[in-house]
Amino acid sequence: GAQGANGAQGNAGAQGNAGAQGNAGAQGNAGAQGAGGPSVLPTASSNPSSPSTGQLYFNTSDKRIKVYNGTTWKNTDVGTDPYWSDVKLLIEGSSSLTDAAGRHTLSLNGNAQTSTNHTSPVGNSHTIRLCSGGSGDYLNVQSNLSDFRLDNTDWTFEYWVRIVDTGTGYFHVFTADGQSNRGTFKGYSAGSSNLSSMYFYSSQGNGISHGTSSNMPFNSWIHVAWEFDDSANDFRLYIGGVLRETNTNMTFQGGNPSYAYFGRNADHTNESQEFYIDNIRWTHVCRYNGSNFTPPTQPYPNS
Repeated sequence: GAQGANGAQGNAGAQGNAGAQGNAGAQGNAGAQGAGGPSVLPTASSNPSSPSTGQLYFNTSDKRIKVYNGTTWKNTDVGTDPYWSDVKLLIEGSSSLTDAAGRHTLSLNGNAQTSTNHTSPVGNSHTIRLCSGGSGDYLNVQSNLSDFRLDNTDWTFEYWVRIVDTGTGYFHVFTADGQSNRGTFKGYSAGSSNLSSMYFYSSQGNGISHGTSSNMPFNSWIHVAWEFDDSANDFRLYIGGVLRETNTNMTFQGGNPSYAYFGRNADHTNESQEFYIDNIRWTHVCRYNGSNFTPPTQPYPNS
């Protein structure tokens, strides 16, 4: 007989399980840096002229960031000095020398110069080279010379020094009116070996002296501090932050000096060992009062 009609379509089958997730795609390229990324300070080898208060720059000679405080340029990595009002002389290594205390004019004579031969322990790339050719190569300090009168107030005189002369003879770090008058801070080097002595000598004779050569290496930086307690007549010498010598009955010649030199003793111009010096400070206060201390590894504060 005839074929019967098709039956109705059955219901759809159940949905199968989802397939496994594929591997992650490769990471895309980094996007461009947004605003507020790292900035670079302007650079210069000397202080910019006509600065604005708060202006910053990186000094390529001193290798330090400086800021203008509205009056002067300051190193940003140096703190403050509680005795700043008593600081009478402050000289830091730089391509051009100034007294940061603002009391003295400085002039290099002969072949005296700022040099990059030896970076100082406080990080200054420029230090002062004196007596490279003789006693005519010195630093002259002028104005307000009464600051260096030795007999009428407390004071501390300190610096980093490096004796490099291979000859045998005397070096004069600082002289106020010469060895035959108000005195000179000096020493003796045997040449290419540790120093033989470091002492102060004046018209009053040998005020204080240290002769342990192992404390004073040749061609190495040595921190030296001289301190006078006026009320006690106590004169002290520190080398490497250690109190090495004292004179508890010290008498200085009175009066103000008529000149002040680094690297020259006018009474003995044949004595002129070559040396480098940095981080020089003279303060009208006893900073250490007979106690040992850690020599500085940063420039002295200038405020």
